[in-house]
Amino acid sequence: MRTSYLFLMLIFVFNNLHSQELVLEYHQGLGSYSMTDLKSLNETVKESLPFDTKIVDDFPMYWYFRPGISWRIKHFEIGCIYQYQSTGSRISVKDYSGNYHFDTQVSSHTPGIKMGYMILENKILSLKIYSIGGIIFSKLKLDEYLEIYEEPLLSEEVGFKGQNYYVEPGITMSHTFRFLELAFNLGYNFQLGNQAFYVQNNKDAILQNIKTREPIKPGWTGIRIGLSVSYSIKTKNKN
Repeated sequence: MRTSYLFLMLIFVFNNLHSQELVLEYHQGLGSYSMTDLKSLNETVKESLPFDTKIVDDFPMYWYFRPGISWRIKHFEIGCIYQYQSTGSRISVKDYSGNYHFDTQVSSHTPGIKMGYMILENKILSLKIYSIGGIIFSKLKLDEYLEIYEEPLLSEEVGFKGQNYYVEPGITMSHTFRFLELAFNLGYNFQLGNQAFYVQNNKDAILQNIKTREPIKPGWTGIRIGLSVSYSIKTKNKN
């Protein structure tokens, strides 16, 4: 009897899968990243130096990359995505007597679950709302270097990690040509969680602002704007 039930369930799942579309997507765009704590760290470092410096970059908008795979059932879509994003900053000064820089490089790997729903569809344009949620695995590298009259006085590099969460609601406008879909995507990423950066091999050793003594967290909150191309594989012809 159990074998019969299992067989019927397999038939149901098989038929249901054959009423779906498998969607392979590649999405690339620009993200803005708040990085409030790291910007505050830059100001503290700049104020603590005995010579004048300037911040060359201060966590500008930068590229993110987001491949994904999902199942589409009529107007509903659910699947998995992976995203890589990065940004950074530099404090520096260089003249005839010496060279100094303090580099901050931050990146993250963010696996997640994506859900979408089609709210408008015609021959020219499709409009879809989506929501993504997942985990942010952040990496931070601080690199400080000082050279006076071509003589290195300081060269130090240290790495940190951090783990937080995120949600990203957004909207997608797309045009479909046969099995290809070209889309414009606009979303807003909200970072959740309060875990600060910690030394790679010691979670108790967290990164703090030397002036305020406040823990320093990543800040991936911001706009996500990009283009995507997806390829749909229909698993069953429409009747």
